[in-house]
Amino acid sequence: MTMLTILVAITLLTSVLIMNTLSGLVTTNQRHHARVDRKLNQIMEHLGIDTAASELSEVTELALRGKKIQAIKRHRELTGSSLKEAKDAVERMLD
Repeated sequence: MTMLTILVAITLLTSVLIMNTLSGLVTTNQRHHARVDRKLNQIMEHLGIDTAASELSEVTELALRGKKIQAIKRHRELTGSSLKEAKDAVERMLD
């Protein structure tokens, strides 16, 4: 092996390790964000503040425009729900 081949291999390996680490951090951050959103929604519900209805109208609009996947994704972002829960909620909007 030449020195160039070794350097390329080390660079590629390092890149893969960095990407895996960053991917794990993003996933962890997304889960944390979803937990914080759920807690905030519970607090707002306890206080009688209804912002979820206006935010979910965006989901309804996406669903009605035929953008079901974006609607499901946005529902998950807003509520922190699972994929199945969001899919079921969007499908109920379309019934």
